[in-house]
Amino acid sequence: MPERIAWQTLRKLRPLGFTVGRQYPIESYIVDFAIRKTRLVIEIDGGVHNLEHVKAGDKIRNERLEALGWKVPTITGFLVGA
Repeated sequence: MPERIAWQTLRKLRPLGFTVGRQYPIESYIVDFAIRKTRLVIEIDGGVHNLEHVKAGDKIRNERLEALGWKVPTITGFLVGA
């Protein structure tokens, strides 16, 4: 549900010239949302992202995306299935 709400909100940026991709591929990663014009990635992370091995993978992904010039803010605190 949080992703659906985010998608409904982010789509409203289109008339302003900001195309938003959902489940957007960047190299070997699929990000929740990407605003290409500003090179902004938006990930909506649920509780599973609190697990140490998932955190480690997220860190590697974010560092790689940032190295490619993308901004990757962290949005956490959503419950899976909420």
